[in-house]
Amino acid sequence: MKQKRDLSSEKIIQATIKIIEKRGAEAATFRNIADVLECKTQALYFYFKNNRDLLIGVAQTYFKEMNAEIGRSCVGLIGDEAIIELALTIKDFSLKHKNVGVAVFRIPKITEDPETELIFKEISNTLKKYIGDFVKDEREILVIARGVRDLILGEVINESVGWFKNPMITQDDSFTWNLRQIMNVN
Repeated sequence: MKQKRDLSSEKIIQATIKIIEKRGAEAATFRNIADVLECKTQALYFYFKNNRDLLIGVAQTYFKEMNAEIGRSCVGLIGDEAIIELALTIKDFSLKHKNVGVAVFRIPKITEDPETELIFKEISNTLKKYIGDFVKDEREILVIARGVRDLILGEVINESVGWFKNPMITQDDSFTWNLRQIMNVN
């Protein structure tokens, strides 16, 4: 195997994401990543000290891409309309990249990494800002934000395992109805 001189942390992260998307988080070993990049396993350690360190890089990329998608989809929106679009965007992004999302959310104490926490807080603060358009009580903002986050995670899990196939109501209509219940906006 030839030694690659054009490796970068970004190339390694992108290769890892492709492996996770195709084969799941368990396949994201340094050996498999090195095979995809056609380099020696030891070369990866120059960029990442261990698999957890690499997965934190994957998480940062995942949340940055999610945040960019939120920015594109919510531009010009305010209040409950913005919250619904933000929640639908996160749900759809998470379902599109569900293997990566599962890998990211399985990283123990992920928010203890300062850069990852900062990126994650951007998303959380955007949600709280939109809630603040119609709610002024900080405690109520926190409760609504938690409810929205819980609904998104539950929806992603349930859709991933094949639930919500009843033709009586579409998944997005049900999701939006539940969001409005959480926000108490009808």
